[in-house]
Order: sequence, then structure tokens, then C-alpha cells
Amino acid sequence: KEAVELIKKKKSEIVKNFDGEYLTESVVAFPSEEEGKAIIGQEAKSHLELEPDRVIKEVKRDMGTDKTYSVAGKEHTPSGISSMILKKLVQDSEKQHGKIEDVVVTIPANFSDEARQDTEKAIKEAGLNFKYIIEEPTAAALHYASSNTLSGKVMIYDLGGGTFDITIAEINGKDINCKTSHGDQRLGGTDIDRIILEKIKNAYKKDKGVDLVNSKADEYKYTYEAESIKKALSKKEKYSKLISGKEGDLKFTLTREEFEESISTLMSKIDSLIDVTLDELNLKEKNISNILLVGGSTRLPIVKKNILKRFNKEPLTGVNVDEAVSLGAALYAGKKADPQKLTAAQSEELKKIELKSVCNFYFGSV
Repeated sequence: KEAVELIKKKKSEIVKNFDGEYLTESVVAFPSEEEGKAIIGQEAKSHLELEPDRVIKEVKRDMGTDKTYSVAGKEHTPSGISSMILKKLVQDSEKQHGKIEDVVVTIPANFSDEARQDTEKAIKEAGLNFKYIIEEPTAAALHYASSNTLSGKVMIYDLGGGTFDITIAEINGKDINCKTSHGDQRLGGTDIDRIILEKIKNAYKKDKGVDLVNSKADEYKYTYEAESIKKALSKKEKYSKLISGKEGDLKFTLTREEFEESISTLMSKIDSLIDVTLDELNLKEKNISNILLVGGSTRLPIVKKNILKRFNKEPLTGVNVDEAVSLGAALYAGKKADPQKLTAAQSEELKKIELKSVCNFYFGSV
């Protein structure tokens, strides 16, 4: 009944997971007290300090590689772990809204052909009826276009936890033509956290004369501290936090200016990728009519500051950067769905959407 009610509504919605949260952490743990059982999401993340050797995360970065993860004598692949996360998402949704028949999966635009094939493998391992893969910037552009009146050449700036994409699309209302995309599969919020962690470690070593981090559990623990400092500096010009270590406490203070200076190399990489993307289409900054932000890391003030400085315009706001991809993927799913399962209003809206997308790495068609 709830699934039918959702279908009747005109707009796409984010479905909460079984823990009542809109976002599910891409973390998988295999607790020793429950041998053979996997837990996924926020609960798994809590095991990073308890049993770090039994937790797997950041698999998105490893898709398309031959890397494996060894946990309690058993080997896991990136696609295998990804399939567990996909199962979790589907099962949580089905418990609340009924059977899911088909799936649309999003991926970073910079994924290689091997990473895309790994994604398809994960979908099949999860036992899902794989229908379509859509690139994340393209999905986000769909959502923005459905929420705003856009026209001209639009840049989608997608900076998430682990990856970065820059995409340029030609948009006229709900007619979207993605022209090109470039990115880095290992550039995101995780790297920013690690830079802050290094500053914390150096400060503790200088003050106490000993290392703060002596194990994988320590590293995860203080990475959380680094992440909290990063988030605080998105709202404050200066932030202090008490760091507790084996040799006592340290009051660690970081200003936003110092923080932004420390991540300048990462931001330069982003600028270089923007250069490549603009040059490929023979465009200048003045040719870009709008900038769309996607991914939680775009909440950093330096992102908007750099965009304003370079493009002489503010990026669009009013869209939840964490949800734009999912909501756009839902629109795409509706576009490809059986018309008989849609309301008249939904069908009318979806008819207005025209989408063309270019993959830098070949992977079938959309």
C-alpha cells in the first residue's frame, strides 16, 4: 500500500533505511561475536575502533582493481562488498514499501570500464534485476533541472567522500545533453580528513613527544576527530577540540585559513580537472551559465569561494547535495518505467525530460 502511495505522488522521494536514516554508510563489518554475519551502515562504522581488521570501507575507490580484503581468513572483493551494500539498501526499502522489481544504479562519471563492469557484477551478485546504470553527475543534473529553470552550458561539480567528477552539460529546460566529464577516483572528503589528521598527529607529537596513532584503531578514532573539525570549520572561522591520547590531552586549534591552506594542493587538482574539461569543449568560464554542486564535500566554504572567484557567479543552492543524485536517478527510473505504473501527472512530467549522456569510458548505452 505504501509503495502504491509513493508511486501516486508526483515527485521522487528518498526512502529511509531500516535505522530511520536517509543515508547509508558504505561500510561493512564482520563482528567476531557474530562469525559469518555482515553488518552494514552506521552500525558497521562503529566497529572501526572496536575491530578495525574486521571492517571494510571505501570500496568505491577500489572498484575495477584486483584488490581484495582479508577478514578472518576469508577474502572479499570490491564488487562482493558492494553487492552487500546494495542488498542492504533494497532489503530495507522492501520491508517498508514492498517488493522492488528493477534497479537503476549510479556511478561516478570517472569510473573506468573495469570499474563499471565491477559495478554490474555487484548488481548481479546482489540478485537484483539490473536495468540501467546512470552517471552521478547526469543524475544530479536531472534533479536540478526538474527543480530549477536552467539553460545553456552547465557545470556539475561533484565532490563526495571518495571521488570527484566535473561534468559539463547543455541544458534547455528539461532537455539535458551531457557533453563530457573528467574526474579522479581518489579525491574527496576522505583525503581532506587525512590531511587534518596529519596536522593533529604532528601537533600531538610536538607537544607530548610521542606518537598519537599507534594502531589502525587509533587511526580510525582520530580520523573521526579530524572529520568533526572539518565540519566545524565549515561554519566557524576557528575551532578548538580536545584530543585525548596516551600521554594526556591536547587542545588542538585550527583556523579556517590554516585549513584551507593545508588542502590547497587538492583544490589545485580540482582546478586542473576543470581546465581539462573546459579546454576539451573549447569553452571559457564566461560560457558556463550555472554551476551545480553535488556531494557532501561541496559544503566546504572554499568550494563556493573558489567557484565565485573563477566563474564570477555563485553556484546554485536550494538542493540537498547529498540527495541530488538519488532523486535524479529516481527520475531516470521513472523515465524508463512502465507507463502503466505511473500516474497521469507523473507521465506528463517525465515526457518533458530528454537525456543524452556521453561516457568517457565505454559502457553500453543509456
